[in-house]
Amino acid sequence: SSSSSSSSFPGVDARAAAPTCEDADVAACPSPAGASDPLAAARVRGSFQLLRARDVETGGARDTNAGSLTLLRPGDEVFEVFVTGTLINANDEGVCLAGLEIPFAFPTSVVPSPGAAPIDAPAEDFVATCYYVGVRSREASAAPGTASVRRGAFLDDLEPGTAPRACDETIALRTTADGADVAFEDDVALCPGCWLVGGRDGVLFSWKHKDGLAMSVRAEERLGFERARCAAVE
Repeated sequence: SSSSSSSSFPGVDARAAAPTCEDADVAACPSPAGASDPLAAARVRGSFQLLRARDVETGGARDTNAGSLTLLRPGDEVFEVFVTGTLINANDEGVCLAGLEIPFAFPTSVVPSPGAAPIDAPAEDFVATCYYVGVRSREASAAPGTASVRRGAFLDDLEPGTAPRACDETIALRTTADGADVAFEDDVALCPGCWLVGGRDGVLFSWKHKDGLAMSVRAEERLGFERARCAAVE
């Protein structure tokens, strides 16, 4: 982006809270020869969860946009899957995340009409939407560039196509046959002891069908995050 970078917290050095790869002494990628997990090799701990909106009975009707989240489980039918979690830098030095990819598997079966049997939908029928991805330090919270004014956006409050700048400058979301990859941009780093944060309720991004169809979670599906990798060098 051509815009200038600044912190959303007055009096805080944004560079200290969100360093660039020039400031980092450790690189997650390329990973050392023989290392199968670039996060483990770089001493970065990762943990992520798949959540759904909690069903709430309201006068006999079900309100699935109540604003509270619960774990996604086999057998669920949901309209949107939310991803929360973090990466924590356990080093005394900054860690560059450029080239790091975190793959997520999501449900790809949809219910075409109420009561119908689920059918498989192609990858291009799904949309991954970033809510907020920032960096928190012990001193402050910031994201590379200007923190988004929409960091509190949630559920219907987020308009399509309005990903906050904090997302655009931190990650790229790429749809795959199994779900979506989170790819870190070229100059994103975690300062010593820093960690990634999401927006409201910790949501980083979400997954849903482009036409708003309900997704069915099959019992045998392996969903969520398994292992990070380094992007292939072209």
